[in-house]
Amino acid sequence: MVVIVDPHIKANESYPVFAEGMQLQGLNESGNLSNIFVQNADDNGTYYGECWPGNSSWIDFLNENAQNFWGQWFAYDKFNMSNEIYNFWNDMNEPSVFNTASGTLPMDTL
Repeated sequence: MVVIVDPHIKANESYPVFAEGMQLQGLNESGNLSNIFVQNADDNGTYYGECWPGNSSWIDFLNENAQNFWGQWFAYDKFNMSNEIYNFWNDMNEPSVFNTASGTLPMDTL
């Protein structure tokens, strides 16, 4: 069985991936910015755009904290009745944004 995943996250507080990511946003104990999601260039918070689930945020894969956050969602205990025969297909590896002229993240996002 192959589970399809997309690195754009439905921006809805009732969605556990988004809710947990938002709880981890901000400065970490070392005083370093540890944003899980891509940020607006004007330092005005998380970037939002349209993708398959509607209003979405994108994982900031350049941030080690975000990499660890995303990776922990692939543990067997996150998927009911999963085991070593389950695999993942990372669909839309590029940051597709449907409501931009370029079809991707604005070039000035952080």
